[in-house]
Amino acid sequence: MEASAPYRLYRPFDQASIFGQINNRLGLTVTATTGSPAVDTSSRPGYAIYTFTASGSITFAGAGEVERLLVGGGGGASGGDNGVTSGGNAGDGGSVNVVAAQAVTAGTYAITVGAGGAGGAASPSQSGSSGGDTTAFSVTAGGGAGGVAQAVINTSGDGGDGASSAGQSGTVSSGGDGGAGTASAITGTSVGYGGGGGGGAKAAAVIG
Repeated sequence: MEASAPYRLYRPFDQASIFGQINNRLGLTVTATTGSPAVDTSSRPGYAIYTFTASGSITFAGAGEVERLLVGGGGGASGGDNGVTSGGNAGDGGSVNVVAAQAVTAGTYAITVGAGGAGGAASPSQSGSSGGDTTAFSVTAGGGAGGVAQAVINTSGDGGDGASSAGQSGTVSSGGDGGAGTASAITGTSVGYGGGGGGGAKAAAVIG
């Protein structure tokens, strides 16, 4: 048996800020998981938080309602261009999907944890790859777009868009800030999810 609590919070994510969270309002019992999730019963009293760092599954013994939050994988940054000393553009944050009360039935639910996108090559600059989708309970949070190849000479990269606001443009002196994510207190503390990455600063010119 997994850890029991009157309320349950289920949270899959990977290192690329991919999250899924479920608050079991009706005292559902989790009988099994795959994917080796960590279980936290102390951060939010009365809740059990399941944290996945890889795709897996969760099994409920009965029907009820759960609260959950999903965040797609962040996009990879584009490469800079050493020939013109330009910084790379950041990838966008993954989309955020929150539901306060989602019905579930007894059975096993697959969890797909989307990975963060790969960064693009430099010199010449190549675009980054998009992040992977995170899917659970027939709901998908899409991955963020990769940063576009840097085409501007002698500048820093733009910040990636976040789930709730756009990233800022880079300047000659500094990379643009990433856009803000979506705030949620589903774990008991308000945290932003799906924020965009910061743009890369341009390299200093090298005189040989």
